Amino acid sequence: MATITAAEVKKLRDQTGAGMMECKNALTEANADFEEATTILRKRGLASAAKKAGRAASEGLIANTVAADHGSGILAEVNCESDFVARTPDFVQLMENVLAEIEKAGDAANDAWLKDAQGPVVKLVAPVIAKLGENMAVPRFVRYAGQGYVGQYIHHNGKTAVQVYDGTHGWKLRPYLNRDDVEPFTTEEAKSEAGKDDQDNDDKK
Repeated sequence: MATITAAEVKKLRDQTGAGMMECKNALTEANADFEEATTILRKRGLASAAKKAGRAASEGLIANTVAADHGSGILAEVNCESDFVARTPDFVQLMENVLAEIEKAGDAANDAWLKDAQGPVVKLVAPVIAKLGENMAVPRFVRYAGQGYVGQYIHHNGKTAVQVYDGTHGWKLRPYLNRDDVEPFTTEEAKSEAGKDDQDNDDKK
């Protein structure tokens, strides 16, 4: 059996984001073969994600990006089980990675693509579920491109966002809502919704 060094464990951890002991065990099982160890970790991550799939992911944040020339923009809802996890570096990195995959897919990014078990987004989420121990999901996103100027407003809590094109209409995405609850609205309505969120937060204090 090959001897597994701390440097090898760290290398695998840096590549996969898995825990140190998980990496060591995977390398041991794979006899120090990095490619095989990565495959083992990926399969374990998918298995862990499947076990947690039934748990409610009612917290989360809105991942957002807009092009420097404002020619395109993306909002993506990324859910987890607790607000604590939503603020961790791993979750923030997941949001950035999800946005990158949507941008890469371009017009090919749709609902079926988003939820494809073999698709890039599901594969991104699975190892983070395994690492952080909470169920997570990316239930929806909206992407505007080639429709004129795109602007965004992200409320300070990160849970309400507005994306507008040509300065007229946009969408509100808020974790916990069903897709049918998301309706077009004006920028004035967006300001009103933001005020309601602030009031709700004050009431909870």
